[in-house]
Amino acid sequence: MGEAFESRVRRTGQKLFQLMGDEVPPLFRKESWTGKVLAQCAKDKGFKTDFLRFVNVLPSLKQTHSVAEHLIDYFGRPEQHIPQGLKLRFTRMSLASLKRAESISGEIQEMMKRFMVAAPPTEAVPALSNFRARGMAFSADILGEAVVSEAEADAYAQRYLELMNDLGRVQEKWRPLGDSDGMLDWGFAAKVNFSIKPSSMYSQMSARAFDQSISKAKERLRPLLRKAMTLGAHICFDMEHYDLKNLTLALYRSLMEEPEFRGYPHSGTVFQAYLRESGADLRELVSWAKKRRHRATIRLVKGAYRDAEGVYASQRNWPVPFFTDKRDTDANFERLARLLLESHEWVQLACASHNVRSIAWVMETAKDVKVPQDKVEYQVLYGMAEPLEKALVKAQVPVRVYAPLGEAIPGMAYLVRRLLEMISRGSFLWQRFGEGVPKAEQLKNPGAKHGPRLPAGGTPEGEENPFQNEPQRDWSIEKTRSHFGDALRKARKKFPLSVPVVINGEAITTVREILTRNPNEGNEVVGVVFGAGIEVAESAILSAADAFPKWRDRDPARRAEILFKAAAAARKMRDELAAIQVYEVGKTWDEADADVCEGIDFLEYYAREALRLAVPQRLGKLPGEVSVLFYEPLG
Repeated sequence: MGEAFESRVRRTGQKLFQLMGDEVPPLFRKESWTGKVLAQCAKDKGFKTDFLRFVNVLPSLKQTHSVAEHLIDYFGRPEQHIPQGLKLRFTRMSLASLKRAESISGEIQEMMKRFMVAAPPTEAVPALSNFRARGMAFSADILGEAVVSEAEADAYAQRYLELMNDLGRVQEKWRPLGDSDGMLDWGFAAKVNFSIKPSSMYSQMSARAFDQSISKAKERLRPLLRKAMTLGAHICFDMEHYDLKNLTLALYRSLMEEPEFRGYPHSGTVFQAYLRESGADLRELVSWAKKRRHRATIRLVKGAYRDAEGVYASQRNWPVPFFTDKRDTDANFERLARLLLESHEWVQLACASHNVRSIAWVMETAKDVKVPQDKVEYQVLYGMAEPLEKALVKAQVPVRVYAPLGEAIPGMAYLVRRLLEMISRGSFLWQRFGEGVPKAEQLKNPGAKHGPRLPAGGTPEGEENPFQNEPQRDWSIEKTRSHFGDALRKARKKFPLSVPVVINGEAITTVREILTRNPNEGNEVVGVVFGAGIEVAESAILSAADAFPKWRDRDPARRAEILFKAAAAARKMRDELAAIQVYEVGKTWDEADADVCEGIDFLEYYAREALRLAVPQRLGKLPGEVSVLFYEPLG
């Protein structure tokens, strides 16, 4: 895009800033307790960790005494620097500390309420109706993801059905937003809009059981979608962790391809611009929509799971799935938005961002690709950007508020995610209201080169070829599941496997046979293991004793090389070895794969340890004296 276009974006951005005025969202007001806490979280990483952990556990603390005890645990360490104004310094239990604990618990509850529209279901309808009175639509999300039981999943589905019934009764009284004279807001959008997280629809939702997860989730989603169709309501399949990204997209496509739902115009899903794969995924979905002649609404977001995704990737030794520099995420957001705008015949863009630059860019690009201004939706999160939502309403564009509904425990998980997002490095809201970054700086093109890039990580200095755990399989990838399915079929064809005793390179079969059976199908013999008696065992001991002198004198590097070769062989046969475990002991795919990874890790780790220990170490540096520590195998 040229400078003329960038100039237009800056002008539109400045107009939005003017419409926002000088209002500061309540969460960022520095005189408030919440504002002070956010400022301290942004400055002190240790405090941020302690505070968010405390927030996460707070709903389960039923007594003030328990709250005070946890405050002492989290904020009572002498080395912590906690500003006096936060009143979070707790060192001992007392009547005063109990009163302060009660006060702080209340402050956090109030903070949570700023992010949640309503808790009891009875409050939901009037709260959601209030948005429409202010010129905004809503997307209702009953908080709760990753349910742990089928009963819990049933309860969530039932709550959605009840909310649909409640909203269905009142929507006829609502006048459509915008200039529409029909039943649709702005002439294209359903009045009632729901966001549903797939992991709340099935307790065993996992990419490892891809098809099963889709099948079970659809059982609960079908009644919801049928009800939505009778109301003319919109359902958005919300996006969650990266692990569930491919599953969610496949679930959405699979459900909307069913004959009774095919062609229903009020459905959609979410794309997270911080994911490196989002471009390819979006192109695939747009192609699907065109081929199926199915109209979908795509809520385009930056992504709110960055911290957790980074930890997961590190634990699994996977490459991080997201852009490590915020500017790359912002630039990708613009690329994805353009793709959606250029495909507006089949996909509707819901621009879900608090970044004024991103919003202005979408507005100007929509003009260039001839998308009417009132055919692009702009979404904001409840409680986070009040000045922006008011500015968008003044600009007379379609505005929708993402409206979380729910109880304290699922609400706290949502609160933690929102707080992490708000105070993260590169957060537009924090830069604007927390740091006071100049408006001109915030309107710069994220794709242009200005300023240093954030580090993307790498191998620590001085470490060549350091030990790393073998990465486990990513079961959300279709090719991975397909290959392992092939390995299972190939392994089964070789049953029963014959496992002889091997001594000095010679395979020995004995009269004693030990059968290992598939625990899931007791009649299936997976392998025949030949047992060793006293005579065979003595032969093995003698063979080992004869081989020991040569092995002892062999260079450690050559011995380590054997372990490295064994690791390479296991890596090459990885799926085959894991498949045998699935049949032999009934392990799940991921557990069987993890076992093989652990075996590879042992070989790699101890080979490296042998190389490290093989290097003689000089002890001390006294003149005329040389003391060297070295290791010699003894058997």
